[in-house]
Amino acid sequence: GHRGSGLVNDLHVFDASAMAWEELSTNVTGTPPSARDKMGFASAGGKLYVFGGRDALDTRPMHAAGDANDVHVFDPSTMTWKELSVQVSGTPPSTRVSMGFASTGGKLFVFGGRRPSGGNYLNDLHVFDPSAAEWK
Repeated sequence: GHRGSGLVNDLHVFDASAMAWEELSTNVTGTPPSARDKMGFASAGGKLYVFGGRDALDTRPMHAAGDANDVHVFDPSTMTWKELSVQVSGTPPSTRVSMGFASTGGKLFVFGGRRPSGGNYLNDLHVFDPSAAEWK
């Protein structure tokens, strides 16, 4: 997300019984997504998924700084982040921000959004199957 000082990639959990937030970022392993905002965030199969968004210092080849269409997964049972983008099949959605990102039936859906660099609005639908690591 975004804080007054810039983009962040920290992770927090809310404990409803204690009515308190706890930062988990210091207790996790793996490589989290880059600091970003306007990303999609959804859960499926007991895991949390982050898709796309806008980051400040993009290192992905062939993308302008700020454009993202990568997928990261956080497994709360192991407290581990993992990037899935390099291990998936199919054609991922184009880079985008502010998209709809939801899950149902064990699949993740990306709808619409906006191109971060050009501002064009999108009206497309993409499906990601986490169990098969495949975009459809």
